[in-house]
Amino acid sequence: MRNLLVLFILLMTSFALVTEGTFQIQFDFIVEGGGSGEISVIELPEDFSGQEGSCTESKLNFPPYELSINCDVRTFPKIDTVYEEYDITDLTAYSSEMIHVAGTAIRGKVSKFDKAMAIASWVVENIEYDLGVGKTQETAKWTFENKVGTCDELSHLFISLASSVNLEARYVSGYAYDGDEWLPHAWAEVLTDYGWTPIDVAFHEFGYIDGRHITVYKGADGSNNFLYYPSGNLIEHSFTIDTISTKEIPLLSKVNSLDGKGDSFTLIDFDIFNPFSEPLVFFPKLISPLNFDSQVVYPQSFIIAPPGKTKQYAVLSLPEIQANYIYTIPVVTYVGGEMISTNFTVEDNMICKGGLNEIKPYYYDVLDCVDLENSSFEGVASNGKFFCNGCFYEVTPPMSRIYSYDYPSFCEDECNLTIEIIGEGNYEIEVNKNLTKGYVDVYNKLSFNLIEGVNIIFVDGVKKEIVIRRPPELIVNESIDKWEACFESNWNLNKECYNLRCGENSFNLIASYGRVISEVERNVTKDCNLWEKIIGFFRLTF
Repeated sequence: MRNLLVLFILLMTSFALVTEGTFQIQFDFIVEGGGSGEISVIELPEDFSGQEGSCTESKLNFPPYELSINCDVRTFPKIDTVYEEYDITDLTAYSSEMIHVAGTAIRGKVSKFDKAMAIASWVVENIEYDLGVGKTQETAKWTFENKVGTCDELSHLFISLASSVNLEARYVSGYAYDGDEWLPHAWAEVLTDYGWTPIDVAFHEFGYIDGRHITVYKGADGSNNFLYYPSGNLIEHSFTIDTISTKEIPLLSKVNSLDGKGDSFTLIDFDIFNPFSEPLVFFPKLISPLNFDSQVVYPQSFIIAPPGKTKQYAVLSLPEIQANYIYTIPVVTYVGGEMISTNFTVEDNMICKGGLNEIKPYYYDVLDCVDLENSSFEGVASNGKFFCNGCFYEVTPPMSRIYSYDYPSFCEDECNLTIEIIGEGNYEIEVNKNLTKGYVDVYNKLSFNLIEGVNIIFVDGVKKEIVIRRPPELIVNESIDKWEACFESNWNLNKECYNLRCGENSFNLIASYGRVISEVERNVTKDCNLWEKIIGFFRLTF
């Protein structure tokens, strides 16, 4: 049996957590030109969420023409929960198309945190981070249309999309360490259930920022000026940041992988420690080796690690392999500077057919499965995502939606079925082999054509038969007894009688058969002699 070695890498793009750091920041200024005046530095670390700093006075007199400011900054986990509202600006304005994109991204999300993470995920997947865009800040609309931007553009776009769906978001600027040096940087914060939650799209840090960030400004956008100084003078500034001490906490302690078979799935699990009181968010990326086409099927966009120690999962699809081959797949997982290696083998092929063992409609036996979302169950489950014997299953509960049916039993012409859906989630409705798929959020109303005879309906896999018949030919019988005319039909069997007058009598009759209604006109002539006419006159008068 031949062996074939291929390469497989799973990247989790985030930075190693520096939970605490003491930094010395020095700002240097050189003023060229004559005269005297005052320099005001408006971006200085003071007291922000995640950092606490102290600096010398922000107003500096000149001359002398070479000036410096020193700041001590210490970072520590602290959550800012104070509500603040920020106006939409030219840099963060949004279009109707952006509202649609943001609304689609958060569809099905309930909490503000999940909505913010979904928008951040959309920006990561659709906008390229490129430092070569230029020094001029572009608007969120420009970034949305051109699909590229620096940290400024990415932050403005996130703020814009979040604001378009009624999330409060703000712009944050400061400095970040890229591994070699400290550089000016920008990110965002969004007000969620956990307070002001950081979103650094460029660094892929969501729900937190590590200690290699120094915050110096928060506001509506990045249009603020770093310096304020009188006109007529040229001021150049630079800065140096020295790291005095840091404390790093490893996030990833262990990675396990299961052996798999071709044309199926395999499971990677991570032991993660989150030291914060709010969730950490990771975005896994899969780099498949040549001739081994594998994809991450779970999670669809990101992994949320709640506070404390948890086990998180990723499910990978495996391609069909050649017969008599054994594939050895190394897995290298990076979390910032950490790296843990493992491997699994792929031998033979297996097609995942059918589903979980169904106990009763929409309840499945998951006793021997890995519950990927850690939901609680006892042997059976009606919803969730599961890995079972090399196969991946996603169970969607119908319980979150209520279906109401409205249709007639008898149709004379066109016959329709109306289905009202109340709730939230995906639905699949098949009427006479015509499939309709969609997503309902609170309420939706659909209409389908029915045929005469038996109609086969499937709603989320549940079969229903609707029998539609045509009513028999309408027959109206009439009987006349002196001054009274009575009518009966083979549709509605209730006898209806009306008084007659001499001469022509016209009656509009309403006949019904189920929901089919028909209007029938009947004319009855009453021939009267003189005496009958006199009697008829008094009958109508009195």
